[in-house]
Amino acid sequence: GNVVPAGPDPLPFRVEVSGVGPATVETVEAGDGACEVRFEARVAGRYALKVWSGLGREAVFGSPFEINVLPGQAASSSCVAKLEGAKTHFGPGVTAAVAGEPLVVKMQARDRFGNPTVWKRWQTLSVAASGPQEVLFTETTRTDASNRDGDDSGSRGTFVARLNRAGAYVVWCTVGGQAVVGWPRVVQVVPGRVDGDTATWRAEADTAALTSELVARSGNAFGEDGRYQAGGDGRYGVTTTARRLQSKKGLDTVVSLRKESDGLKQRLAKYEQAAAIVMEAAEASGVDLKRAARDAAFRAEADKGGSGSQSRHTRSLREGGHDQRL
Repeated sequence: GNVVPAGPDPLPFRVEVSGVGPATVETVEAGDGACEVRFEARVAGRYALKVWSGLGREAVFGSPFEINVLPGQAASSSCVAKLEGAKTHFGPGVTAAVAGEPLVVKMQARDRFGNPTVWKRWQTLSVAASGPQEVLFTETTRTDASNRDGDDSGSRGTFVARLNRAGAYVVWCTVGGQAVVGWPRVVQVVPGRVDGDTATWRAEADTAALTSELVARSGNAFGEDGRYQAGGDGRYGVTTTARRLQSKKGLDTVVSLRKESDGLKQRLAKYEQAAAIVMEAAEASGVDLKRAARDAAFRAEADKGGSGSQSRHTRSLREGGHDQRL
């Protein structure tokens, strides 16, 4: 147990290390018989440190020494953030989401060497989106009484928000004010399903309906006997039409079809003009055409459903000797 001073004869300490990853070891002689061993590893896990001394490579008492390397604190340059709730990818760095649906960002803590670690309570995490509207994502956390060492393992890093307005957004994900690697990202929000309570009526909608009627008439204008049907009901196929057009008689049919198409176009122009006049009159009088049309439909449906029971009630009153109508 006596201290042996360093000299030219004794060999310095020798150190070897083995473990879950590469590590560097350095020995520094103190000059008084002591030696300082400096050990550095970048991968968290268990390591075994073997130390020998002297010419015979005799192991130092207690060797090998077991070392448990723990991860460091989270660094924004190594952290990972995943975007959930996206539907379609338009291209590199651009992701699509549906308006009104939840968008989730999950952040995973990594130290500067990429080792999984835990969030500290004092670390500031933030996710925000800028675009048609400014949105700050809300972090969902859980309270865990076992986290008494200042760590929020598994309870932090999940952010949720809803982007209600369609358009392009830039989403930032930061740790301590520094952007996470791979962020910001561009999210293209597309409109969701049509909502009848928020939709507005326009004359162009009925214009499209009339156009579809024109297409239906054009594609189903021939009967099974090859003759032109002015009021085609959709039962006739394109094969019969193509066969009839090959004949001379079919050419006359094409002329008739063009005339009907021109007539429908004229009706369409008049209809659009009348619709514009109705819209202007409605706006001037303050009438909500959408609500008025819906109320009228409800009344018609109610009158249709109650007419049968009303007639039966009237006949029963007459059979009983009464001539009063309800």
